Amino acid sequence: IGSEFCNFLSTVLSFKLINKFDKAELLNTFTYKKIMSILKRAKQARINSGDWQLINMNPSQVKVLQKLSLLPQDEVPTKRSPGRPKKNV
Repeated sequence: IGSEFCNFLSTVLSFKLINKFDKAELLNTFTYKKIMSILKRAKQARINSGDWQLINMNPSQVKVLQKLSLLPQDEVPTKRSPGRPKKNV
């Protein structure tokens, strides 16, 4: 009975992960195994200042974590029109 319960839990968790990956549209570019390996490698450590920083992650892996809402999104600077700004009168 215990092993069947563990199998049931792993099945439920796997399907929840697959649904989350599908909503983030990650399964279009990555396999399930690749996404799981990225999640396995995602580690943070405290540096001298006390802030948490990711260890040994490439930018593509950071984008995967951002799509899954595990990291905050990068703020995109607002586009300005070319030329001088208008004077406020």
